Amino acid sequence: MMILFALLGTALCIGTILFLERNEEGLKLIGSKKDLLVIAGSFFIVEATLFSFTGYGREFICHSLIFFYLITASYIDNRTQQVYRVGSIVFIAFCATLFLCKDMGWEIRFEKTVSLLIFNMAVVAFGKMEFMGWGDVLTFAGVSYWLGTFTDGILTLESCLYCMLFSSILFVAVNVKDMDWGNLRMKEYRAFVPSIAGGALITLAFISV
Repeated sequence: MMILFALLGTALCIGTILFLERNEEGLKLIGSKKDLLVIAGSFFIVEATLFSFTGYGREFICHSLIFFYLITASYIDNRTQQVYRVGSIVFIAFCATLFLCKDMGWEIRFEKTVSLLIFNMAVVAFGKMEFMGWGDVLTFAGVSYWLGTFTDGILTLESCLYCMLFSSILFVAVNVKDMDWGNLRMKEYRAFVPSIAGGALITLAFISV
C-alpha cells in the first residue's frame, strides 16, 4: 500500500506540473529524467517515513495528501521561486476542514484554536517584515491546521514552533553561503517551501516518537 501511494503521489505530482506547463506560456518545470527521479524518490522517502510512524489507515491517507501538496509545491517553488496562491488556499481549506471535523473536547479545541491564532499571527508578522514570502506564510498556515488536527499529548503551539524551528534550520543549512548575516536575510530569494516540507516531516517524526 505504501508503494501504491508513492506511485500515485508521483503520478499526480507530475500530472499537476504538466498541467501548469501546458497552461502557462514559457513555463518549463521538468527539464530531464533526473527531475522525474527526484520527484519519485521524494514520494517514496516520505511515504516510507509516514508508514513507519502511522501504519496504514485514515491518518496515513491524510498525511499522504498533505505531503502530496507539500512535495509538489516544493518542487515548483524550487524551480520557479513562486508558490501558487490557488493551490495554497485549497491546501489551507483542506487542512482546516480536517481540523474542524476532528472529534475533540471543547477544552482541547479551545487550546488548539488559541494556539493556531497565535502562531498564524506570528507568521503573518514575519511575512509583513519580509522574513518569508506570502506563499510561505500560506503554506505554514495550512501546516499549522494539519498539526492541530493530529498532535496529541503536546500543545499545538509547541508542535507548530517545532515545525518552524526545524524548517528554519534546514533552510539555513542548505543556504548558509547565501545568508546576509548582518541583516538576517538572504542575499537573493531562495525557495523556502522545500524546507517547510522537510520541517513538517521531521516534526511529525519527532512528536510521534
